[in-house]
Amino acid sequence: MKHEFWHERWEKNEIGFHLDKVHPSLARVVKERSLKGRVFVPLCGKTLDIGFLLEQGFDVVANELSVLAVDQLFETLQLTPDISPWLQDGEKNRILLSRRRPNGLGG
Repeated sequence: MKHEFWHERWEKNEIGFHLDKVHPSLARVVKERSLKGRVFVPLCGKTLDIGFLLEQGFDVVANELSVLAVDQLFETLQLTPDISPWLQDGEKNRILLSRRRPNGLGG
């Protein structure tokens, strides 16, 4: 699929794939196995799984195509991102990083 397809989904808020809660299987596995460490969340959207993983003590690395999704994610998590511009194939992109873990996020 082309980037434009996903940008349009986010712009129109047609994100039926987004869960409004932490994925139950993720919550169960993390709690049952007492997992810790670093986790990568590809094409993260604005998943609440990231807040849950941060609360559990994980270092989270995630990527997302849609700036709208990332902005909404950081707003939900009440985090201020560090933004670094970079170019890829002539297209301006942003790298969004946060070094601060949220306190008391719901899951």
